[in-house]
This record gives sequence, structure tokens and C-alpha cells, in this order.
Amino acid sequence: MGSDDPTVDRPHYNFPPNMTSEIITPRQGALRCADMVLGPYGTAVWVQPGDYSVAGLISSDTHLQHMPVPRSHEALIATAFPGLLNAKGEPHIKASWRSCGENWTCLDYDEERGCVALGSTTGAVTILDI
Repeated sequence: MGSDDPTVDRPHYNFPPNMTSEIITPRQGALRCADMVLGPYGTAVWVQPGDYSVAGLISSDTHLQHMPVPRSHEALIATAFPGLLNAKGEPHIKASWRSCGENWTCLDYDEERGCVALGSTTGAVTILDI
């Protein structure tokens, strides 16, 4: 029999929310691929933006002579947060893959199979086995 109370069938949530863990990444910037996926076993994947400050104010197309400009690439980050797959209690990055010229715009993650699908601005889809 159902109840008229709408909170009966809902899981318990703490309010206000408590931060359980945090990873600080050295790169900051706009996420071109804003998808972040948290799996039920405590892993997460996201696309970390490239470090655009690495080149400073140098542009590769404004100089009369060739000047090498350092480049930074986006990277796919896979992290294990405290949970079934990480009993240590501290989150840590398990793996990262650097983008080789692709501008990733979307991702999907199947934690049970260990598979990540990345879509790029060129229409290419890359499948990675973690």
C-alpha cells in the first residue's frame, strides 16, 4: 500500500550537504566538455581543460619568424574516490589520457565495463578501456 507522504519512498539525503572528498587539479579553465560522470562504485571521469596559460601571450601566427609555442592538451581523468574500489579513504587519480589534437565535447562512462566513450568536435568517437 502506498502512503500519501511523498518522502516515504525517497532515499535519505543530508541537508545541508557535507563534502566527503575533494581533488584539486593544477589546471583551471572553462570545461569545453562539461560532462562529469560519477559511477556507483565511487569512481569518476571528466575532461580536464588544457593549460592555456602555458604559452603566455605568445601566438603562433603573429610573428615574422617561426617561434615555438608550448601547447597543453585536454586530458581525460579517471579518479577513484573512497568507496568499494578505494578503501584507503583518500581520492586519487587512477589514470589520465591526453587528447592528441581532439577537442572533446561529450563523454559517457560505463563503470562496470571500465569503458569511456568520448565525442569530439570533428564528429569522431573514441572508446577507451580503462
